[in-house]
Amino acid sequence: MTSADTAQADGLHTNFDQLLSANGIRINAAQRRRLSWLSARLGRAAVHQPGSVPARDHGVVILVEPPSGPAAEMLYRSLRADCAVVIPFGENPAFDFLKSKLTDFGTIGPSSDRPHEMWWGGLNWRPIAPEEGSRSDASLRVVSCYPRALGDDHAGTLRQKLAEFQIACDIVPIDTADGEQMLASEKSAFMLRMWEEHREPLLFVEADATLSEPPLLPSYLDCDVALHKWNR
Repeated sequence: MTSADTAQADGLHTNFDQLLSANGIRINAAQRRRLSWLSARLGRAAVHQPGSVPARDHGVVILVEPPSGPAAEMLYRSLRADCAVVIPFGENPAFDFLKSKLTDFGTIGPSSDRPHEMWWGGLNWRPIAPEEGSRSDASLRVVSCYPRALGDDHAGTLRQKLAEFQIACDIVPIDTADGEQMLASEKSAFMLRMWEEHREPLLFVEADATLSEPPLLPSYLDCDVALHKWNR
């Protein structure tokens, strides 16, 4: 990172401190990193004022107050395709109507001193993917397992899509204690074995999942383990 990049990052952190403090928002370190990550890619973060329309230069729209039905509809219709909505109090069911209209990008849970869940989403995650020139040198490998009793066809669609996307994979049947059901411990043991066998970043995908496009985002997450909750 150059000195100019460092100065820009420092300024961004200072702006976040002022923005969050002024609006009574307390987030933990992991949530703060995600907010910075989003703003660095999408543009300036701002707290949304009820009844207003987000400015066109806002790449990250932070919601503190749950919008009413009409207000949620107005906000949804005003969003840019390349912006993200962040809800620092994502566990509040009053936000569910708006969340149901958006694509769920992720959730970062609370910590011991920061009790709230941060939810983030938008119209489409693709604008958040890195530029072509910033791809990681490490190739992603997809790993998956399924009960042997289900037969080889169980993972056929996933294998076909990964071959189409030219993504390396290990998709294997395993012997399970409960026939067609797989215990969490059996899945964990498989993932540990894959972790020990391979050096590249690993992405576990359920064997019966359908991929509509290459899974690019996981390669750029700065973490050891990440979980994606699908459909809440």
